[in-house]
Amino acid sequence: MIQAPRFLLLCLFCCGPALLTAADLAREQRISADIERYLSFGQALRLKAGQWEFLALHEEADSQEIKGGVILLHDWNGHADRLGVIQHLRIGLTRHGWETLSLQLPLASEGAPQFERQGLITQALPRIQAAGDYYAKRNIKQTVLIGHGLGARMALAALAGNQPASARGLVLIGMALDEADQAGKEQLRKIQLPLLDLMGQRDSPAVLASKRLRRKTARYGGNRNYRQVSIIGADHEFYNREQMLLLRIVGWLNRHLKPDEPGSYKGIGP
Repeated sequence: MIQAPRFLLLCLFCCGPALLTAADLAREQRISADIERYLSFGQALRLKAGQWEFLALHEEADSQEIKGGVILLHDWNGHADRLGVIQHLRIGLTRHGWETLSLQLPLASEGAPQFERQGLITQALPRIQAAGDYYAKRNIKQTVLIGHGLGARMALAALAGNQPASARGLVLIGMALDEADQAGKEQLRKIQLPLLDLMGQRDSPAVLASKRLRRKTARYGGNRNYRQVSIIGADHEFYNREQMLLLRIVGWLNRHLKPDEPGSYKGIGP
């Protein structure tokens, strides 16, 4: 098992109980080790966010024309190779000209209350920036953030903070937005890039209840490239609707983002 660096454990201890309960490092390490052990598609990388290394799964585009790079962010109880939404997108998008980089995000303990999950958002931001830096080293000039559930909320926070700078679009999948979440509403109003707000017809109650709020907030911010789509028959995990989800996203990407500049891509390896 990969051991957490001593300095990180010391920092967490010094920062007090609030941060200690925000992320379950041991759980993340166990899951990351299992993913690396059984990975059958793509390449496992270790990226650095500050002094902390984390797992990311990279796959090059299966195409002569490279359209850009996608950064995938899983839900609060998922992981970088979670069956369903994340795994289907990280593999499927490569067949449509997109590189994919699926990040292992900080995890709360199983059964953690909602406030602890929300505490993971800030901790995920350096990882998203590290993913953008990785693509920059490969000379991929445009990236798209795609997040599911809490991962969508993390993507929203990152893009509102202009990271990574190469971001040209945002896809939110099954993201809930609470009326009391002032930061989330402000971030959504701030974004002017193309934004696809996807949900399942049978999504979680919190996602369905906040669909009007999300739409109103984005439009109040003046984003003319905001679109909200509900996928018929889909639940929060898009079980048996993964291919429909993929095709919706691919179609939207093709409409809103042009391919990277010809010849700009460098296949420099991991």
